[in-house]
Amino acid sequence: MKYCLIFLLLIMTGSAIAGPIHDARTGLIPEGTVLDVDNAVVTKVMGNSFCVSEQPVGQWNAIWVWVGELPAVQEGDIISIRALYSEHDGRSMLSMSYPEDAEIVVTGSMDVPLLYVNGMELMQEPEGYESCWINLTDGLIVSEVRPDGYWVVLSHEFPMFSFVMYDYFQLFPDVQTAECYNNADALFFWYGHEWVLKTYDVDNVDCAVENNHISFGSMKAVWR
Repeated sequence: MKYCLIFLLLIMTGSAIAGPIHDARTGLIPEGTVLDVDNAVVTKVMGNSFCVSEQPVGQWNAIWVWVGELPAVQEGDIISIRALYSEHDGRSMLSMSYPEDAEIVVTGSMDVPLLYVNGMELMQEPEGYESCWINLTDGLIVSEVRPDGYWVVLSHEFPMFSFVMYDYFQLFPDVQTAECYNNADALFFWYGHEWVLKTYDVDNVDCAVENNHISFGSMKAVWR
């Protein structure tokens, strides 16, 4: 996939100049390169790591940053960062463990920008949205709560697609099948060998679909 992207990017003219995160994510910069990134915004902090996006936010512009300790940044910080680019377990990352002069400098702050995307856009090229802070604009219905605590939702607008949600931020302690959502704010992440929405917020929607009769037909009826 990345080789095709390289070819397309090389023949395109008149497009905006991409930043180093975008170039690394699309294969124009090889693994093992030290990246110097300016004017990037911290979109989500997670334990010993965080996600950051070049501006404007968009496909291929976001990446996961491994710090190894509680990051000295906050969501909405505008930063310059120097770190090592690599791929780990199928996920693009910047590691603060190298080089010796790896650093993060906070240069300002802003409201955390959301990238609005629908299910068709997301699943046509999921890798492009990896580590992006997104708002999934589809209407969603919970079709399955898995034993591992993850739950599966079906899209109203694009019923051929399902999405896996994960309560990483511990905000959804009692998810039930047949619950309905709109506008899910989430970090889109390659996690546990699958694409996962680390969900932070949703708009709950009233719906009346019996748990034993969840189907695409009944799902469509919810939003009529």
